[in-house]
Amino acid sequence: MTKETLIPVCGGCCNTPPANTRTTLDTNKLNALIDWVGLTFSSKINWKKLIELLHLDFFDFKITIGSNLGYMEKASYLDIIHIHYGTPPKATEDMGIHLEISGQGCRFLETNWKNEFSWADFFQLSFLYDLKKATRVDLALDDFKERLKIKTLFKKADRDELVTRFRNWKYFLSGDIYKRKKVHGETLYIGSAKRIQFRFYNKLQERESKGFAVDHNINSWQRYEIQVRHEQAHELMLAIADGGRTIGEIAKGLMTEYLSFRVPNKNDSNRSRWAECKFWTDFINEVEPLHLTMEYPEQTLMHSQEWVIDQVSAVLAMIGEYSGREGLDAIIQIGKEKMTEKHFTMLENQKKLDSINQNTGYSWENNHADFWQDHKKRSKVFN
Repeated sequence: MTKETLIPVCGGCCNTPPANTRTTLDTNKLNALIDWVGLTFSSKINWKKLIELLHLDFFDFKITIGSNLGYMEKASYLDIIHIHYGTPPKATEDMGIHLEISGQGCRFLETNWKNEFSWADFFQLSFLYDLKKATRVDLALDDFKERLKIKTLFKKADRDELVTRFRNWKYFLSGDIYKRKKVHGETLYIGSAKRIQFRFYNKLQERESKGFAVDHNINSWQRYEIQVRHEQAHELMLAIADGGRTIGEIAKGLMTEYLSFRVPNKNDSNRSRWAECKFWTDFINEVEPLHLTMEYPEQTLMHSQEWVIDQVSAVLAMIGEYSGREGLDAIIQIGKEKMTEKHFTMLENQKKLDSINQNTGYSWENNHADFWQDHKKRSKVFN
């Protein structure tokens, strides 16, 4: 097994705001989610049909020439959902139409879904749009109680106390030279990014180091991701679409098949006969019954507003008393100049969430019959 340690490199990936308000996040339990979806459809359909599948509005998509995946054009929704289409003339084969939903896009779609509609339904529905294959599906487990010590997992891998079908692992640290707490992120990768890869990282550190606001009640947040590509991704998508197993059962199946942290036995050189670490066995057993979670602790605009009220409203009031409205307006103007893409995305997301809560055309109906009736009406836009 080859190994690689790089310092400092920022670990972690897959951003996943905004929060969904349908369910309550239980931070005492592990929480399972789908955190990336890549699907390829037949080019026989009009790419705009996929907007029907997403139940979004065509006029909210930005069309650009070219695509990072080699297509001729790309339609993007808030830069979190992308539809790549148009096979270049020089391509050796038809590339089809590719739908790419980031982790943030997954969370956003879930805000549109009501009651029983799920990812299983979404994948089943995709076949009616001439789905050819899934090319990537990521699962993730959010742990708010630090059930696993990432450094312990790294040490186990480094000491060859990990039984796995993979040959490679990598461990990354990131930090800030000028801050007292220099190390603010660590990530352990096990497996191949081209097929199946497991990622273990401190999500709270990763979010805070990038300036993202997180619910102030969250003191610990680790994420364990399973990135699945190509043929295995299609098999994973079919397993989810089948609906017969919980996401935890599927995740457990992948983890037990590919990873096992062991207790070394000096009297036996065969690692496969070593006893499994209790922390790993306990963790796997807790994973099994998990269902998909639809609420996450990253901040929406409303959460940010609550944070401002709790933390800095008194200071703003003091400035207002001293400088009047002019002083507050000056602060707001400075803030506007500092706004980045993430702030504009959060603002747009909140506007969409508001429209959903007002039962506009973005919302899914209460049952499949009503959904199909609404779906049929909306589809006329593209007929």
